[in-house]
Amino acid sequence: MPRISRIRIINVNYNNNNRQIGDEIFDFYDGEHALFNLANGGGKTIIIQAILQAIIPKVRLLQRKAHGLLQKSGSPALILIEWKLDNNSSYLLSGISMCLKSDNSDENSYSENVDYYTFGYEYKESNECDIRNIALIETLGEQTLRIKKHKEIKEYLKGLRKKGVNLQLYDDDSDGQRNYSKFLKSYGIYKEEWKELVVKINEAESGISNFFSSCNSSKQLMEQWILNI
Repeated sequence: MPRISRIRIINVNYNNNNRQIGDEIFDFYDGEHALFNLANGGGKTIIIQAILQAIIPKVRLLQRKAHGLLQKSGSPALILIEWKLDNNSSYLLSGISMCLKSDNSDENSYSENVDYYTFGYEYKESNECDIRNIALIETLGEQTLRIKKHKEIKEYLKGLRKKGVNLQLYDDDSDGQRNYSKFLKSYGIYKEEWKELVVKINEAESGISNFFSSCNSSKQLMEQWILNI
């Protein structure tokens, strides 16, 4: 099974838009175990829900809908996951760009409906399109950063394909996301496992305790684990 190497979260909002993750990379050093240790209200659930979007688009967590992660201005949120593949010589980047849909008659009016597309590609080493260097943000002046627009990012990704990057791009319709699921599955990443394990465990503060509470032996633990995958 691939191991998460790095995660990048860009322009995700929470606590009713009072807090924001501007552009953060979480490094797991090619798949080391990690722990998010934050105070209540610090954003643990938001981080987990954001990460899940790149695997299960629009998934809810604790009844929080995906549109709650997004800016009312229509500026996109981007979540990227870099996976260390089982062959230990390659990486997979899977990602999603999400934004609130605007009313066609008024670009400044946004609904709770979410427009998104997903993408992914494989690479062997650091390059100009890896999780850190992919050009999703522009520098304006010395310190000002601008996140590219949702459609602009899509055109940029299409441009990478024309340059020879083996990048796959999937729209948010049923066919597109069915193909995205197949793409992830070809690398050993199964949406069903994430729904059954990660989502359920994080649906409650005591999720991990509840998951293991009925297991009083290693055999029962294994049986419980098998039942949930």
